[in-house]
Amino acid sequence: MKRSFTHGITAVASSLILSTALAAQQPPGANSLAEGAWALQFGIGDNLTLHGFEGTTVSAKHHSSAAHALRFGVSISAGYQNGRDETRSTTDVAVGLVAHFLHYPTLGRDRGGALQMYWGLGPLLDVNLHRAPDSDGESVTERSVSVGAGGTIGAEWFVRPRISLSAEYQTGLTATFSSGSDSAPDDWGLQLGQRGVLFGVSAYFP
Repeated sequence: MKRSFTHGITAVASSLILSTALAAQQPPGANSLAEGAWALQFGIGDNLTLHGFEGTTVSAKHHSSAAHALRFGVSISAGYQNGRDETRSTTDVAVGLVAHFLHYPTLGRDRGGALQMYWGLGPLLDVNLHRAPDSDGESVTERSVSVGAGGTIGAEWFVRPRISLSAEYQTGLTATFSSGSDSAPDDWGLQLGQRGVLFGVSAYFP
């Protein structure tokens, strides 16, 4: 997990450095962060997997003020792995819901700047289904539900007043309930860990 955390911080830091250099080309008043503004965001993870929000997400964001916003995101993923030799075929489906209360701390110092930092906290919910044959060849479905709280920190760069690019690092503390077969009984677990880096593009509406 330490390696993943370092990788995530490195990716966000690199994006910040690049965004800072590009932001110098933007005129004042180059962002759409304002009270009542809406944004639709499409995000993709740096490592496409079926674990939470490391895949693709679609989010809607609403600003209650220029520096504060509520963002709600949904992620739906599905995958199939065809077994070869002694490896059995598996199917995975994952659905994730997360809400973040976002704050832009740099907005007060640079209201019209094209580059803005942000951080956020909020609840999250993940539902995962894993289907695979057991030792007798019969198909068995294992289910898990994770509920907890997540945090994020990142940067948003406005390439145009209503279009922005972002890079953020997400983490979460979750309690997970797993329901399996006779060989994999019901189980509870508590986990604190990284949820990956998310790169996004947002479109703002008045």
